[in-house]
Amino acid sequence: MTPSPGSPTRPELVVTLPGRTPEELKGELALAQAAGADLVEFRLDRMRREDIPRLEILHQIPILHEWVPAIATVRSRAEGGEGPDDVPTRQAIVEEALQAVPFTWVDLEVARDRPLREALSSSYGRMVGIIGSAHLPAETSPEALLRAMHEATQLGDIGKVVLPAPVRRVTHELIPLCEGFEGTRYVLHTTGPSAPLLRVMARELRMALVYAGLPEGHHRVEPGQPPADRMRLYLDTPAHSPWYAVLGRPVTHSLSPALHHGFLEIAGLPGLYVPLELADAKEFREEVPRLFGLGARGFNVTRPFKSDAAQLATDRDELTVVTRVANTLLPPGDRGIRARNTDVQGLERILQELEHDGRWKEPRFLVVGSGGLARAAVAAGMEVGARVKITARTRESAERLAAEFPPEAVTALPSSALRPEPLVVHTTPAGQDGTTRLEVPIAEALGPGTILLDGIYLPVTHELEDLARSRQATYLDGWRLLVYQAALSFQEFTGTELPWETVLRVAASPPVKRGTSSS
Repeated sequence: MTPSPGSPTRPELVVTLPGRTPEELKGELALAQAAGADLVEFRLDRMRREDIPRLEILHQIPILHEWVPAIATVRSRAEGGEGPDDVPTRQAIVEEALQAVPFTWVDLEVARDRPLREALSSSYGRMVGIIGSAHLPAETSPEALLRAMHEATQLGDIGKVVLPAPVRRVTHELIPLCEGFEGTRYVLHTTGPSAPLLRVMARELRMALVYAGLPEGHHRVEPGQPPADRMRLYLDTPAHSPWYAVLGRPVTHSLSPALHHGFLEIAGLPGLYVPLELADAKEFREEVPRLFGLGARGFNVTRPFKSDAAQLATDRDELTVVTRVANTLLPPGDRGIRARNTDVQGLERILQELEHDGRWKEPRFLVVGSGGLARAAVAAGMEVGARVKITARTRESAERLAAEFPPEAVTALPSSALRPEPLVVHTTPAGQDGTTRLEVPIAEALGPGTILLDGIYLPVTHELEDLARSRQATYLDGWRLLVYQAALSFQEFTGTELPWETVLRVAASPPVKRGTSSS
C-alpha cells in the first residue's frame, strides 16, 4: 500500500538528514524523530557506496520504538547532488539501500529515472511510493515549470519541482502558479534567496510535503531549510500562525532566526522565523508589502536596507525619525507599515551598563562609519547625554552624518585628527566576512583603557580584535547588541515582554559559531 501523501491542509514534514555514514545517520534519525518528523530523507548520493549496505545498523537504535518512514534519494550531479548520473549505477544504489532499510519512498529524477521506476514497480509493486522530482535552472519559464510538474506527477505518486528563485519571482509567479496544482499531490520549493518562503506557505498552498532541516545548531544540507522542530510547531498550530523574517543581503548565515526561535520557546509562543535575502532596494520596497500580505507578522532589517525600511514605512517611531533608519518593520496599522529602531535602545542599554560597571567613565565616544548602525549609535549617545564624534571612510560622509544632528552634540573628525577615546563604536561591515577590510584608520583612537565595541557579532575575521589588543584596548563584539535589539523587536512583534534577566542570560552565552552582522 502506498504511504499517505499528507493532508490537503497540512503537509507532512520531511527532515533531510545530512549524514554521510550510518553512524552519523543514527544520531540524526533520533534528532529528526524527536523534532516531530513525519518522514526522513536519506541522501544516499552523499554516502560512500560501501556504506549503504551498513544502513541496516539503524534498526539497532534502542530509542526508536517505531520506524520513521524514510525517503531514499540519490540526487545526481546533473541536478545539484553528488550522485551518479547513469541509470544502472543509480538503480544498483537504490536496490542496495532497499535491502538494508525498509524505505517507504524513493525519490526518482524525471530527467533520468524512468527505467528505474519500471524496475521498482516490477520488484516492489505498491510497497514503495515514488516521488518524481525535477530540479530546474533559474531561467526556467512558467510554461516549462508547469510541464516539469506534470511530468513529475506522472512519474511519481507525488511530484516535486525545485528551482532557484528570487523572492520577487515567488510572490509574482510561483505562488499564483500553485493554483494550477490544486487536486494534485505536489511539492514546489526554491533554493537561493527565497528558499524558506514557499516552505512557510506550504500549508496554505496545499503541498503534500514540506522539506526541513535538523534543529538549530546542527548541519543542514540546504541553508534555506527551516529547523524541523520549529516547522513542526508551525504546522501544528491553526492556519495563519505567525511567521517572521530577517531581511537583508546577505542573511543566509544570520543568527537572528535561532535567537528569535529561542525567544518564542521561552515565551511559549508559536511561530516561525526565517531569513530572506532581497536583491536590491527596489525589490525590498516592492516585496515587503507583499510579504505582509502573505501573513508575515514582522521583519528585522539588516544591511543594506535599514534606510529603505524607514523610507517605506508611513508610521515611524521617534527614533526612526531621528536616525532615518529602521531595523524593525511591523504589519500595516491605521497609518500604514510601522517602523521601529531597536538598535538605538539596544546600544543605549549597553552604554548604560558600561557606565554602571565603571568601564566607561567619560561621557564621550567615537563612532566609526556613516551607515544605519552609525546613526543608531549617535542617537544612543545623545539619549545618554554623551558627546559623540564621527569618523568615516571619507571626511565628506562623516560630515554629512554629523550634520543630521545638533552640532553641540556631534562632531565629524578626519582620521588624521583622532586621539585615544574612552569608547569607540565600530559600525562598518569590516569583519562581517573574510573579504571586507577596515577602511578607516582608527588605531590612533585606541589606547590603554579604550573599549572597542564592534557592531559585528561573532566576526569572521579578527582584524579589529587584533588591533585592539595591539593598542592595549578592550574588544567587545556585537553579540550583546544583537540580543538586546532582538529582544526589543520580539516585544514589538508579539506584544510579549521577555524578563530582562532571561535576555541577560542569553547575552552572556554567545554561540561558538563565528558569523555575521548585527541582525
